[in-house]
Amino acid sequence: MKTYKLFFFGIICLLLANCTAQQKSLDIKNFSIKYAWLHTKDADSSHIYCLLGEGVAKTPYSSRTDSIINNWIAKHQNAIVVANTTTTNFHKDGNNLIMTFCWVIQQNDTLNNYLVRNGCFPKEEMERNKTWEEIPDIKKREETKTDFPVSEYPLPKIELLVDKKLDENFMLQIASAEKFARNNKLGIWSDKK
Repeated sequence: MKTYKLFFFGIICLLLANCTAQQKSLDIKNFSIKYAWLHTKDADSSHIYCLLGEGVAKTPYSSRTDSIINNWIAKHQNAIVVANTTTTNFHKDGNNLIMTFCWVIQQNDTLNNYLVRNGCFPKEEMERNKTWEEIPDIKKREETKTDFPVSEYPLPKIELLVDKKLDENFMLQIASAEKFARNNKLGIWSDKK
């Protein structure tokens, strides 16, 4: 069974590598990482990169997260940043904010998976925003309820930038990584029963 999982993970990594050849990927050297935010060295404040799917909220995380990230990056200096989903929030003044959920990968390793496997974050944090086409109509109505006029504050544009099947396979690996962290009581799971 362990060989099967390793083979499956290898296939996913090959697909990721192939995916990056088809779309623009960014070199990890162009970023500094703190917690789950990837800060571009060119200081473009209108485009934010994040390792977590829906951005950073009040999620539980391990106090060792930054050191785990730094250790992974030190061993994977040729890693690339692959955009998974981009959410553009429009503002009436034209200063739009773009947040990109990304995967950081190098060959057979992904930083996202490594973080979950070490108990830094629960798997839910690696789930991407759903596009408006993927959200059922009843949920759309709930999501779009706002006190602000939509003409002044349009709904965000959400785009999936990778193959949907690739994203689903990625989440299977993330689920496996969380199971490992839970079973071994790592990070946020260390004091949970």
